[in-house]
Amino acid sequence: EFPETVTKIDAYAFAGAKLGNVKLPKELKIIDCHGLDSAGITELSLPSTVEYIGSYAFSGNEFETLVIDWKNITVLENGVFSVNENLKRVEIKGNIEEIRASAFELCEQLEEIIIGDNVKKIYDNAFRYNDALQTVTIHENINYLGAAVFGDCPNLKSVNYNAKNCRTNGTKSKSSFMNSGVTDLFIGNMVELIDSCLFANMRALVNVTLPDSIEYIGVSAFESCSSLVEINIPYNLKIL
Repeated sequence: EFPETVTKIDAYAFAGAKLGNVKLPKELKIIDCHGLDSAGITELSLPSTVEYIGSYAFSGNEFETLVIDWKNITVLENGVFSVNENLKRVEIKGNIEEIRASAFELCEQLEEIIIGDNVKKIYDNAFRYNDALQTVTIHENINYLGAAVFGDCPNLKSVNYNAKNCRTNGTKSKSSFMNSGVTDLFIGNMVELIDSCLFANMRALVNVTLPDSIEYIGVSAFESCSSLVEINIPYNLKIL
């Protein structure tokens, strides 16, 4: 156990240790980058005092389930839970507003992701290479999706997309859902914008219906969706 007086775990402090089911100090405020990287941790109970968790702080551990509900933290930093090979379920709620690059990349057994309504931005590769993932819901408050957020998830078959006005920095070769196994794309009836390249390079995509709420479809939005043979044109579409 850590002494209760500890307020900061410094960078790489316990990287590579084998701590198992560890109890973190009640007054802990900072876990710096790679602080508990590959430390063999199986369960995570975070004190309410924690204000900052650095990049890759919990990468390479042995969690099976994560419920993220932390009042003082609004950002999940780069790679923070990446390469957790036993992780099967993640629920992100509380005050989390941003999921940074590669936060859950290479969690190959991850089957279920619940993204809370406060999340607004998801950055590059956040859930990339998650082989077990089968379905995901993008809620209406998300306003930014990076490149390859759900890229190379071969068993991801279904996406429920409800983001009303979501922008992306993806490209034709590296879109948010590139090389996924998505066959069915369900777009909610509040969606107004499909940004450039958002759904490009989804080669398995077969079924998609665009609601009449859509007013704008950007450049290359569905480029290289080679299995898509039919698509409807929304009634209220203004820019294509």
